[in-house]
Amino acid sequence: MSGTVVVFILGVLVVAYAVYYTHTILRPRLEGRTGGGRATFEVGANGRRQVIDESTAAGQLRGLSATQLDAAAGRARKALIDSPKLREGRCLWVDHDPDGIVHERRMIELLHVEIDLARTTNQALQFLVGRRYDVIITDLSRPVAGGGVDDRAGIKLLKMLAGAPTVAPVIVYADDIELAADIETDGATAAAAADSTDTEDEDDDTAADDDTAAAASGDGAADDAEAPEAAPDDPRLDDARAAGARAAVAAPSALLRSIVDLLGVS
Repeated sequence: MSGTVVVFILGVLVVAYAVYYTHTILRPRLEGRTGGGRATFEVGANGRRQVIDESTAAGQLRGLSATQLDAAAGRARKALIDSPKLREGRCLWVDHDPDGIVHERRMIELLHVEIDLARTTNQALQFLVGRRYDVIITDLSRPVAGGGVDDRAGIKLLKMLAGAPTVAPVIVYADDIELAADIETDGATAAAAADSTDTEDEDDDTAADDDTAAAASGDGAADDAEAPEAAPDDPRLDDARAAGARAAVAAPSALLRSIVDLLGVS
């Protein structure tokens, strides 16, 4: 076999490998960093029920009253109906106790959001090297070495990210704050009406069901259900917003609404 033929064969093999590497290895990595090729999807009736169930379960663990849970379910349902098309996303969630937010994590994963978990600020910063995220969620307080607690760890992370050239929107989730005692009964009544509408969707996950639910959410009752969350009087939440947080919330349904607002597409 002549040298020319050998060189030709080697050239073909090099070109073939370059094509293979570009399409099967390099391209997916680049898309993972830039968010290219992400699809949109709709949250149907069954999906809404699952998300709301997880939000409710998380609220129960947070000690919300029955009135609060009813109103929160109405707000969560309205958030999903108002923005039925979402794009897939990637989330970095910083929390020292991932087992304590299992329902919130499932609530977000049902929206086709891939979650990377970091237990500490240092781990979070390592994740941020070379990875692109659509949203960052951080708890407000975290334990520190020596047995103490840094009750502004999330705010400190925000300030660290402030100097970065590009950074994903940050949500501070204060899951360790005691919520206010009750929400007005009107909000609970509206949520109960919305619950009734959603029950009718159980056996028929169609666009018509979504329209029906949307119509139910468009009246005065839905406006009541959109009342503000029962926000605790904690100045750290205001401090988090002042530090650049896209949202600083202390209830699962408020966290859900923030995620939907960030990932929703028109």
